[in-house]
Amino acid sequence: MYEKVQDLLNAGVQKVIWYTTQDKRVLIAERGKQDWIISTWDRTIAITEKVSLNLSELLNQEGIAL
Repeated sequence: MYEKVQDLLNAGVQKVIWYTTQDKRVLIAERGKQDWIISTWDRTIAITEKVSLNLSELLNQEGIAL
């Protein structure tokens, strides 16, 4: 996964947000930033300036339990 994220950033993608289902984690990597963030699904993620997502809250609102 990490190699694929780096490949995407090298290809010009500005931001990669990768959710993993087995361990319920999210990886956030941004072009030009040295550090990547790995957190739980409980974290609210800024998708764009005006759009954010908290996957855990969304799943709970939809009645989906994992």
